[in-house]
Amino acid sequence: MIYDNYKYNDTIKRNSELLMRLQKHFPEFIENNNEEIQFNYEKFKNDLKSHDIDEFKHGLELSFIGKSYAKKQSGQKPSSVIVPNVIHNKKSANKDSENLYFTGDNLEVLRHLQQNYKDSVDFIYIDPPYNTGSDGFLYPDTFEYDDSKLMSMFSFSEEEMKKFKNIQGKSSHSAWLTFMYPRLYLAKNLLKEDGVIYVSIDENEHANLKLILDDIFGEQGFVENYIWESNFRPDNSSQIYRKNAENILLYVKNKQTLNKLYGTTKKSNGLPSLTKNSMKISTVKFKAGVVETLLKNGIYKAGETKSGYILENDIIVEDGIIKSDFSLTGRLIWGQTYLDEQIKAGTKIIIKNESFVPYSEKKETTSAPNKIIPKDYVSDVLSGRSELMQIFNNQQVFNYPKPTSLIEYLLKTIDKKDAVVLDFFSGSATTADAVLKLNNKDEGSRKFILVQLPEEIYIEKKGKKIAKKGSETAFEYGFKTIDEIGRKRIEKVDENLDNCGFKHYFVKNLSFRNIEELYDISNLELDLFDDMEYKFSADNLEVIGGANSKDTILTTWLVQDGFKFNFNLKTLNINDYEVNYIEASRIYLIEKGWSTENTRELINLIGTGRINVQTIVIFAYYFNFELIRELEIALSQLDNKVNLLKRY
Repeated sequence: MIYDNYKYNDTIKRNSELLMRLQKHFPEFIENNNEEIQFNYEKFKNDLKSHDIDEFKHGLELSFIGKSYAKKQSGQKPSSVIVPNVIHNKKSANKDSENLYFTGDNLEVLRHLQQNYKDSVDFIYIDPPYNTGSDGFLYPDTFEYDDSKLMSMFSFSEEEMKKFKNIQGKSSHSAWLTFMYPRLYLAKNLLKEDGVIYVSIDENEHANLKLILDDIFGEQGFVENYIWESNFRPDNSSQIYRKNAENILLYVKNKQTLNKLYGTTKKSNGLPSLTKNSMKISTVKFKAGVVETLLKNGIYKAGETKSGYILENDIIVEDGIIKSDFSLTGRLIWGQTYLDEQIKAGTKIIIKNESFVPYSEKKETTSAPNKIIPKDYVSDVLSGRSELMQIFNNQQVFNYPKPTSLIEYLLKTIDKKDAVVLDFFSGSATTADAVLKLNNKDEGSRKFILVQLPEEIYIEKKGKKIAKKGSETAFEYGFKTIDEIGRKRIEKVDENLDNCGFKHYFVKNLSFRNIEELYDISNLELDLFDDMEYKFSADNLEVIGGANSKDTILTTWLVQDGFKFNFNLKTLNINDYEVNYIEASRIYLIEKGWSTENTRELINLIGTGRINVQTIVIFAYYFNFELIRELEIALSQLDNKVNLLKRY
């Protein structure tokens, strides 16, 4: 299970993820040299030339200490397990929910989600560390390789190696970029083609964030930099400025989806697309009856010039309606095709006065009547602190929470009441709160996925737990980690709104040293796992929820195999051995005690059509060589091909 991923990660290089993408999209330029993927650049360049595509040699490129390492991290598989909070997830309010809350390292969670949520997320909002020097950000990675391996892996000189290791435990710009790069890269993979990502930031890393998002999404993915008025009463201690705003950067995965993102508004007072500009357009013709007017009744003669427009035909106005064909030559941006499409969609063209300047009034959509197009300056949002205090009996349990009204405002920029919403720096769970409240307002069915590191809000001093500075109230309230605050908030909001709960999972990392201790690869046939029921259990991994080892392994495997968390998992008893399976897909054999008789009965069930599966997955440490060989031979005799997948 984890060992397989560690072995895979050991082969990953800084360019591995890019090579895999090239292999998927441009297989004709891929060559395998001693089973190593190589891209034939010369062949690719010649193909570009043959299609009259010139090589682009100019432009800026983002470079920072740690970028090679960050790229390697972007291609690695998870080195952690997913531990379900069984007690919580079995509650009636949560058992059928598609809302998800993960407690753990967001990089590991994003790696897991690559398997079952790739191209599935509509909307991402994150509020990452601002790296202000006082927000507690320090680069957390301890690096799983020694210096010589890192130098060989990334072709570092001794001086470069020294600079690279210097980011560890630091809050430099390079450390922040190295931290953010793989997380943003993996987040992009999760977005649908018309998906959007909003990122809050202040001036400390704003410029670097813009560069890193340009690097990952491409400059064409940038939509807008919004200014959010975050403080109505700014600090007046400085005699130079009054800081009362933050930035929110908006990027899209595919710029061609921008029209889907913004759609149309209900009304437009002189939409810029319809006003004059320097672009000369050929005659635009309006069919009779599609233009409404506030002109006086009468006849307007052909050849008259009205505010830059020339009337080509006589226009007859009766009772405020243009009765004759209306065409004019002028400087309209809208071409005939686009104009016809707009009119077909219900857009009305209005002529308000004798200047003959066209205005548009577009048909109001019924799918998202509250949909907005945001201004580049966002204000009029409520206080995040006060609304959180209302939830927790007037206690300030979290510093600087974002207001739900801000997240609701951003959510309304997409026309999707069933959107999948991701926040992997979830803090006090404002995003979940906003999703639940907005669903309650407009009868939506949005789902949230939240991730929060179980950051402790206390320190140990002389064997006693003492609250960190600024966390005294939360500690007195009974919280020990930030994720506990977020989960409790969702539960309280959910009680009031009667929504559909959420499922909770812990994502727990295991060090390579522990993996080596756990998996003695040289003695596979020995029964080394007498205490397996404890190894991956919630108790052994020091989390709540009552999960046993099988719960953890099964959840981790189901996600690895691409199943979302609404598992339609069935169980079957074969000679006192519990088999878990997904109909028409996979069988999972995880427990000890499999025998030849079990193999015979399973093959009989498959052969007679009582079970329909394509793959059997086994926890190979519980199967010696003879049992595995028996399964392989028996499966090969079936009429339909069934694969055997061994995991370690």
